[in-house]
Amino acid sequence: MNIFFFQKRNRVDMCKANRGFTLLEVLIAIAILSFAVATTFTATQSGLSSAIESKNQVIGYYLAQEAVEFIRNKRDENSFLQQPWLAGIADNSINDPCYFGKTCLVDVAQGTITTCPTPTTCPYLKQDSNSSAVSYGMYGYGAGGSWVTSSFKREIKLTSINSNEVAILVSITWTKGSFSRTFNVSESLFNWQ
Repeated sequence: MNIFFFQKRNRVDMCKANRGFTLLEVLIAIAILSFAVATTFTATQSGLSSAIESKNQVIGYYLAQEAVEFIRNKRDENSFLQQPWLAGIADNSINDPCYFGKTCLVDVAQGTITTCPTPTTCPYLKQDSNSSAVSYGMYGYGAGGSWVTSSFKREIKLTSINSNEVAILVSITWTKGSFSRTFNVSESLFNWQ
């Protein structure tokens, strides 16, 4: 009888061991796994989007500061050459590209200041993608195949405060998908002469 009991018990254990998951258990496991994967993808996508937006904000800030520094450098150059402090910037209403009320563009790569055709149609900045060029990575309005249009637009406006002070307003606009962002930097420029 001991042998029969042992065999019977062994069969019961084998039946329990062969039992699989029920359909309900499998569906619950799949639902939990799907939720975990979806949550991970959502968090990753949100983090990536935030990183891209932060990168664009930093680029926008540096592009705005670059324009201010370029105009400041032009003012310093005028002082060195003993010219009027706003010569080539906003000294003459006919010839100077940034004369008060005009919107102008600065191309640091080419070292130029030009008037925007109209305030609402200023062109997008381009970035040099030629890794062997001296201007590689720089933003400007360069021509040629290596200058790729970026999503950034830079506009500069000068306002006369008095005979020895000018306010510089640089607006940087960029697009990401269907959204548009604008970043403004305002600085004062003084006559040192």
